[in-house]
Parts: sequence; C-alpha cells; structure tokens
Amino acid sequence: MNLIRDCEVEYPREEDFEDFERYMVKISKRHEKDGLVKIVPPKSWVPRASYEGIDSGGIDFPIKTPIEQNWVGQRGVYRLVNVMKGETTLQKFRALALSGHIKEHGDRARRPADQRFWASMGNQAMRGPLYGSDVAGFSLFEDSAGAWDMRRL
Repeated sequence: MNLIRDCEVEYPREEDFEDFERYMVKISKRHEKDGLVKIVPPKSWVPRASYEGIDSGGIDFPIKTPIEQNWVGQRGVYRLVNVMKGETTLQKFRALALSGHIKEHGDRARRPADQRFWASMGNQAMRGPLYGSDVAGFSLFEDSAGAWDMRRL
C-alpha cells in the first residue's frame, strides 16, 4: 500500500489565469487537505517575451538572501535545513546556475528531476539547491504576466 500520493495538478483556463486571487479561492477547497497543488499555466501565458536582457547581462539586481536547502537524514526520515547565503546579484546567481556545480552524467541526467533528487538523499557529495526567490521590488516577469507576476502575489 502506497501512503504517499502525487501532488494534485491544476490546469487553469486562460480566463481563470486572469485573476490570481479568484482562482485560488476557486480551487482552495479541493486542495486544503493536501496543502499543496501544482498549477500549470495555459500555453498562451508567457512570463517574459524575451530573455535577451538577462542573457546579455543588461538586467541585474540584488538577491539579498539566497537560500541553500540541505537535507539531513537516512532511510526515509529526513530533515530540511535552510542555510541563508550572502547577498549576490542576479548575474552572479545565473553564472552559478549555469556553471554545472552539480554534475549529471549519462542515464542519471535523463531521469526526471524529482527522481534524481530523492535518489540523492544521504549522498554527502551533493550540494543543496540554491534559491534566490522573494526579491522585493524586482522580478524576471514582465508587466504582461498580469496577475501571476511574482511581484504582485
């Protein structure tokens, strides 16, 4: 008997995607027991028309407190430890993300990310993922992202 089930997934229509709060109210009762739901945006939704400014270095802003997530434990019992890292910038963070500091080889690279993650638990050589979210006043989204722009959530 499998006691762990997959996260529920929602696929909102374009009209649902226009108002974040209204959509959350609409689906909240269905998912309140889980406390988690994956939302896949409509194919027409684009958070950013072009990434040229990011790729060229023209867009940069401070990331005050990036967080590295580390897992401690064994045999199915793990504890998450969030470690706050020093301030960096978007461009330095991007360079680190593209540097391949976590190398994947052969068949391992073709496995879905969630399978690679759980298979790595207990591997002391693995460096925890680094997150640079919650950057007040800055976003990689453009105004055209509408109600789902991270600056407005």
